[in-house]
Amino acid sequence: MARGRKRKNGPRTASGRLSRAAITYDRGTTRTADKFSVYGQDGSDAIGRAYVAGLLGDDGLNLRNAARSVFRAYWPMMAVGRYQCAIGDKTGANDDDLSPERRKAREEWLTSTLRMIDRMGLPYRRAFDQLVINIHPDEGPAWLDSLIWHAKRRSDPDPRDMAMLAKALEPLSIIAKARG
Repeated sequence: MARGRKRKNGPRTASGRLSRAAITYDRGTTRTADKFSVYGQDGSDAIGRAYVAGLLGDDGLNLRNAARSVFRAYWPMMAVGRYQCAIGDKTGANDDDLSPERRKAREEWLTSTLRMIDRMGLPYRRAFDQLVINIHPDEGPAWLDSLIWHAKRRSDPDPRDMAMLAKALEPLSIIAKARG
């Protein structure tokens, strides 16, 4: 009677080893796969979902890129530092790679940008934060989800939701024009 570990299931080679020919990739849950089929790589944040839904207008790519540059500058400077997790890819650029001069220049740019939005008023800042700065990896804010839902069905959205989008896009368009 043989003792030891139980033999693993799966196709084997002629020598008796497990075959490596059938490599499977974990695609996540069906909800994740459905979301990726709709949004692609842009489904991980609110601005990306708005971009894919066509809610950002003709200059959508520029607005999306400007929003992501604000997001990348905001979290390391104003919050708790660079986002990390145990399984995260650590090969990308981070704040440690920036010279002190570049880090200072980025912080000054971010501060002046946020002050400009603050001068526009609290409703603009709230809408901007919800679309650009707040982390909404799967869904949210509610007004954006409503707009996407209506855009898919080609129906008239709630005017209050459209007003929130307009308030978020007004400062974002100023930032995008200043970037280039």
